[in-house]
Amino acid sequence: MSSFDRLIAQIDAFIRKFYKNQLVKGLILFTGVLLFTYLLVITLEFFGHFGSMVRAVLFFGFIVVNLIILAKYILIPLLRLKSFGKRINRYQASSIIGRFFPGISDRLLNTLQLSDQMDENSTDFELINASVQQRSASMGAVPFASAIDLSQNKRYVAWVLPIVFIGFLFGVFEPEVYWQGTDRVMNFTKDFPEKAPFQFDLVTNLESIEEGENYDFELVLSGESLPEKVYI
Repeated sequence: MSSFDRLIAQIDAFIRKFYKNQLVKGLILFTGVLLFTYLLVITLEFFGHFGSMVRAVLFFGFIVVNLIILAKYILIPLLRLKSFGKRINRYQASSIIGRFFPGISDRLLNTLQLSDQMDENSTDFELINASVQQRSASMGAVPFASAIDLSQNKRYVAWVLPIVFIGFLFGVFEPEVYWQGTDRVMNFTKDFPEKAPFQFDLVTNLESIEEGENYDFELVLSGESLPEKVYI
């Protein structure tokens, strides 16, 4: 393998790591957005008791937002990583590499341009090829792929963890938010009457009586808010 071939291999390795980094970042972002939008939707519905139309907007809005994030930040970088679709070319990659290694920025780009201009039938082909190989060898020790540090994505985890913690608190102290909110949003076409803030407890057993006859019985009310009057 010539020095130029090794240089091209290094650039290609940088491109692969570039998309791998986007994929890792996308996975963290998607996880955070998915959990945040889920908690937001079910919490709004749990406390808002919306009608079918609003619940449908919440449901489909949740799906659309997360599908967009999934496609843009996970599926597309994954396809690019597997060499499907339009990836950044070597010239674009060289420009990015040049930001990390300013000392070789111009040399790297010029070497690629010079290589593309070579013509085997040209009289100065050997001279240009020797120049390309020499330039490539001088840059061969530069670790292009090391410019991208995958561990730097840990900083994005910092804003996902609070969302996970809030979700954990809901699960421990308000688990009904999960199952009630999720059930009502997913079944947005159904009617869910709002539960009364009180309940009746009949102490006296009702017996059959004649129409118009008076009958005394004992009724106990309990709950957060009690009605002033009760009708039968």
